[in-house]
Amino acid sequence: MHNLVRIDAACMELYRAIKLAFQILGYLEGILETLPIPGLWGYERLQRQRAEFVAAMFAQVTSEIAIILSGKDRQFVSDLLTIGSTYMPIYSDSIYHCHPQAYAWLLVKQAFINHEVTNFLERAADFLAQGSSDTPLLWYATLADLVALCDELALPESNLLKQEIVKDAATWKGVLRRLLSLFN
Repeated sequence: MHNLVRIDAACMELYRAIKLAFQILGYLEGILETLPIPGLWGYERLQRQRAEFVAAMFAQVTSEIAIILSGKDRQFVSDLLTIGSTYMPIYSDSIYHCHPQAYAWLLVKQAFINHEVTNFLERAADFLAQGSSDTPLLWYATLADLVALCDELALPESNLLKQEIVKDAATWKGVLRRLLSLFN
């Protein structure tokens, strides 16, 4: 399913890609009963799938969202997230999610976009502490946002943190060039 999002994004249909991505996430979370694509996609079909499979799909689609949003203007990203939240609202008080770490990234991104610096730093610290093994792209996207925040703050301490992250970024393997370019 994430390939459908990727195709729209590659065609620069970013609004459509985000809308589809959040519709898929809403479907995977059980918020939406069907998908907006041809076929038999009633929620009962999803319920027959293994939880690990559904979680993997959620993480893949969320990673596509991260690729689309990376390096974009905050207002544009905010507009995209507003469209997406129509299909799957992002609430910080929700308890269950099919992929908690990917959902946590959505909360991190939302805090960053909303200029909630303290909230972003707290959520990012928790998210990054979990490691990158299950959702590496989301992990690197969070670091890219942290570097962007360091640039905005322009404090000596934030500059030191940015320098450390950029230095480490030079050693990362398998990171998308587009994402890696945000660390230069």
